[in-house]
Amino acid sequence: MNGSIRRSRTLALAGTLAVLYPAGAIWARTAPPFAQLLREAREAPRITALDADVDQALGKAEQARARPNPSINLYGENFVGDLRRNARDQQQTTLQIDQPIELGGKRAARIAAGDAGVAVAQARGIEGRLAFAAELARAYAAAEIADRRIALAEDESRRPPMC
Repeated sequence: MNGSIRRSRTLALAGTLAVLYPAGAIWARTAPPFAQLLREAREAPRITALDADVDQALGKAEQARARPNPSINLYGENFVGDLRRNARDQQQTTLQIDQPIELGGKRAARIAAGDAGVAVAQARGIEGRLAFAAELARAYAAAEIADRRIALAEDESRRPPMC
């Protein structure tokens, strides 16, 4: 009884594999060349985020070069006057114009910090691209190794058994 159950399980497994093998061959694609993958990786979200960080740093550096804006203030006092002193028509209006003056190298320091931020963002972008390329190379090598192992296993399965 055990022999017939084992045989029926083996036949069922062989039948399932025979049915699924062509489907696996249909779904399987050969990997494109690594250079093509690397070119297509330029559109990867990680790379796009690195480019956005550089653009953000460039924007901050440009803003650091801008001079501070002047401000205008208008103040009004004693709208109703002073009722205790019977001075009802003594309303005061003050117009104030402010222009910040940066002393002590503040602007130069701000510009240098903005430029340093750009340099850091560009360095992080290069480092991120290299890390992404290294991960892609590792994954591609792993896929190539797996593909070669499959080919070796298929060759081994086609060989006649040695007695």
